[in-house]
Amino acid sequence: MGALMEVEGVPIEWLNLSENSLSDHAAADVSAVIDSCRSLTVLDISRNAFMTNGLRIISEEVMKNQTLKHLNLSHIHMNIESIEYLSNALARNVSLRTLDMYGCNMGNPGATRLGAAIAVNSSLTSLDMGTNAIAEEGFQLFADGLQVNSSVAVLRMWGNAMHGASSRVVNAMLQNDSVTELDVAGCGGDPRDLAI
Repeated sequence: MGALMEVEGVPIEWLNLSENSLSDHAAADVSAVIDSCRSLTVLDISRNAFMTNGLRIISEEVMKNQTLKHLNLSHIHMNIESIEYLSNALARNVSLRTLDMYGCNMGNPGATRLGAAIAVNSSLTSLDMGTNAIAEEGFQLFADGLQVNSSVAVLRMWGNAMHGASSRVVNAMLQNDSVTELDVAGCGGDPRDLAI
């Protein structure tokens, strides 16, 4: 990370820092890299050990960044406070197109917070929230935000315990002309709920 910090003005567009055991102590460095790499469009910090404070620092940078298009936060355990920071950033960011958050263990409260952020975000086109311990209640509240969103085209919710909420998500998709791809594999819903 230190070597990246020393290289001023290098046009890094794609940066993969996944699986480096980065923790909250490295979050300020990651934030500085995002800030100093003016052409950075893809950042993968998945499978690291960031906790609430580290995700707050990174979320603050994402909120003001105007070049980042793709962010991978997969397999970073997130509590509700971390999701709140990220949701605030997502509600204000105007450049992010793809957000991968599969395996973050956000549960229903996280899905609810992200649904509220999705309702006001107009730049995100792809969202992966697979295997996040989201059950029917979380799906239903997330769908409320999806119904008013006009930019999400790809939604991956695979591996969650959707069950009876599948028809609500499909209805939200149908009311929202922008969603063209929906992945609910392994969610345990009734196939009849998905019949359009």
